[in-house]
Amino acid sequence: MIPIGFYRPDLAESNPGVSLTVLNAILQSDAVGVAYGPHPSIGVLSTAQALPSAPRGAISVVTRAGLYLAFIGTADKLFKVAADGSVTEIGSGYAVPAGDQWSFAQFGDYLYATNTFDGLIRYNLESGGAVAAVAGAPRGRFIFPLFNTLAMLDCDGNNRLMQTSKINDPTVWSGDASNTYQEFTEGEELIAGGELGESYAVVFQRNAIRLLTRTRDRTIFTSDLYASGIGAQGAAGVVIARGFAYFIDTDGPHRTDGASVVPIGKDKISATLIKSLASGGLTSMEGAYDPPNNRIVYRYMTNGVVDPEIFEDALAYDVLKGEWVPLSIKTAALVALASPGYSLDELDAFGPLDGLPYSLDSRAWKGGEPRLGAIDEHFKFGFMSGANLACRLETGAQRSGGAQRITGTTVLTDALGADGAAVRLGFKQKLGDAMIWGDPVLIDDNGFAPVDEAGMVMSLRLDVPAGVEWTFMRGFDGIEAGGQGWR
Repeated sequence: MIPIGFYRPDLAESNPGVSLTVLNAILQSDAVGVAYGPHPSIGVLSTAQALPSAPRGAISVVTRAGLYLAFIGTADKLFKVAADGSVTEIGSGYAVPAGDQWSFAQFGDYLYATNTFDGLIRYNLESGGAVAAVAGAPRGRFIFPLFNTLAMLDCDGNNRLMQTSKINDPTVWSGDASNTYQEFTEGEELIAGGELGESYAVVFQRNAIRLLTRTRDRTIFTSDLYASGIGAQGAAGVVIARGFAYFIDTDGPHRTDGASVVPIGKDKISATLIKSLASGGLTSMEGAYDPPNNRIVYRYMTNGVVDPEIFEDALAYDVLKGEWVPLSIKTAALVALASPGYSLDELDAFGPLDGLPYSLDSRAWKGGEPRLGAIDEHFKFGFMSGANLACRLETGAQRSGGAQRITGTTVLTDALGADGAAVRLGFKQKLGDAMIWGDPVLIDDNGFAPVDEAGMVMSLRLDVPAGVEWTFMRGFDGIEAGGQGWR
């Protein structure tokens, strides 16, 4: 069998068991190698409403009753977004500076939000009502819950200053009841932070990482510099999930548990990613955790981007396997939500069954479990549970011992030629040449594709059109060859 290997665009195509082309797929467990399944598109319900302008920050929160809600900020307004995509304005008249974002945090029954112009505000998640300013709070760039306080970074124009609120009361920021100011003179500006557990948190600077350790006394925490020469380049690229912090530095993505830093993209995707980014693309990368698939998804802006508000590319990192898959999907923001769950009768509100964006057995209807969603290119919310995206999977370059002709292969997939799934055979005479791809050949009912090309180096490609229902692809087997030298 010739497998579809792990995605490794940073390596040479001749490395055994790897692939330079994998697109719009999800890694699957496979006892004998690598397998892939289809990746869903963004499914937007008929009830979804468009935001009036591009998102400038988002958060998912959960109420005391277990209801998940998303809150999204634009340059001048704040909105509550429900799982059906409906939008409610909760605040207006703001003025987020150009190039800046809202920063959000849930603390108890309140949603807190800040930007460097409007300062700290809050909204009651249980009773609703009006958004209110927090009097006496500093104007900060980033906030996060920290050991029963609310921590703020980049306060009042000092980008190395961190301040915390009174314990259990983020409305108090001065006097003996609040923690002292902490200014970090080394490591450049403060970027983001988050708790890794009950006793530890990390704070990212542009060029350093600090570990905060809970003290259980009035000092609240101690701060130690444990990594220098490395840091986070943008707050939106910092994702806290399951005791780890994932972040993007100038050499690609990394992960830390507060004790060590691991370059999770090295010799895999980092070099290719950094090279592809547009100007400002590094600081604008945005990540989100996808709980059901246990992965981190990053959206990013590439060279030649047409609309700087809509990114067309993403990378999904499988947390358990430590592997990446690229996605081609238009997004304006990423956010995880859970639906309240729907009965079959309740689906009538979304139109005819054959027009629903999710299949009837989709998790999107079952409710209770947060999963990844996105704001699409029309500024509407939908879960990533829609129809399958168009998928492309290629083997690495296979070199024969001499000139060879391949006349067919068996495709280890349940994608059918009747639905448009097709195989192409690429050949070239030496590794340095460009691959020449033959015409697409449909897969027959037995999984056989009668490709017919000749050369010294070959690669096989499977293309599955958008909307096709399929579940797995492992690779190619039963290579039929003529001539001499194929191994």
